[in-house]
Amino acid sequence: MKQNLYIFLIFTGILFLPGNKPVTIHNYVNLKSVAKAPIMHFEETSFDFGVIRAGTEAKHVFTFKNKGSQPLVIANVRSSCGCTTPVWTREPVRKNKKGTIAVKYNTNIWGKFRKSITVISNAENSPIILVIRGEVKYIPENKSKKIK
Repeated sequence: MKQNLYIFLIFTGILFLPGNKPVTIHNYVNLKSVAKAPIMHFEETSFDFGVIRAGTEAKHVFTFKNKGSQPLVIANVRSSCGCTTPVWTREPVRKNKKGTIAVKYNTNIWGKFRKSITVISNAENSPIILVIRGEVKYIPENKSKKIK
């Protein structure tokens, strides 16, 4: 037991010897590069389809802008279920330029829905969650003029 105590004291003493600097994040990160990181800004982060007729197309395009200095690259876009299919801008989005994430919902599934889409990128504010919601109903052809 005494031997373990001596070993602990020796290693603790080594940490506080003159000339040993504490490790800080500033030693490893160039703060100027963090300030230039891309920032993904969406015009909207949620969309409500309202009532949708079953079997019709339910698609919405989310638009974003890169408000940072470096090019923005989307690494992945994941939906909360297989009923939602995202398609996104694959090439880097330069400073002050726009990109899109198009989301399509399967309207063969009836009922109310709320689905999330997670956007993973090199942006400072990543990940970002987008949300779509609505209700799919069976509506006969002759009554569909009132509904989207």
